[in-house]
Amino acid sequence: MKYANPELRDKLAAEYALGTLRGAARARFRRLMKYDPALRRTVTEWENRIYPMTEATAEVEPPARVWNAIQASLAGTAQQIVLGFWRTLGLFSSGLALALLLYLGLAQRPETLSYMALLNDQKSQQPVLMVSTVRNSPKLMIKVLAPQTIAADKVLELWALPAEQDKPPKSLGLFAASGVTTLQFSQAADQQLGNIPALAVSLEPKGGSPTGLPTGPVLYVGKWLKM
Repeated sequence: MKYANPELRDKLAAEYALGTLRGAARARFRRLMKYDPALRRTVTEWENRIYPMTEATAEVEPPARVWNAIQASLAGTAQQIVLGFWRTLGLFSSGLALALLLYLGLAQRPETLSYMALLNDQKSQQPVLMVSTVRNSPKLMIKVLAPQTIAADKVLELWALPAEQDKPPKSLGLFAASGVTTLQFSQAADQQLGNIPALAVSLEPKGGSPTGLPTGPVLYVGKWLKM
């Protein structure tokens, strides 16, 4: 393999730190590190990025009543909707190691990340999409990891959950059910969304929510993490 390739070295170092580089490949990489100080430093940099962030999330098995509680909350007031989000916020963790591994396939280098969220399907608990922004950028990138099938008269709408539970969620925009969608803001996304604890996605009528609040089922939820 061409271990002099900087992108390959960075990718392998990340996989080594995450623990996803296994077997003979891991043993070969460990031997290479023994004689390559620069490579050891790259691994250490990845470890320093990853390990502190693993404390921010924890896998929790959600009870069966959670989905029913969220559906019921959508019939209530704005405050009830927000409380529905909060009740599930701690139950669907981001799977941070998976998120970082998936991020190796994105355009930005990890050190430029400002915030990111991995949103899970509330039924299967599988990661469906990743939302991220880089420092001082007005753009918010939504990458669908598992393409979704929705009716022609429906759309997916992204919502920001406010820090205060008595305030309604804020719509961030509509996005495609596959591929990558970029949302543009008037100011840096990381500054505008810096105090947001979580993101959620609801299924809405074509054109988006007619009320400014989620009107359809909440499909995906994920913590908005500062990197």
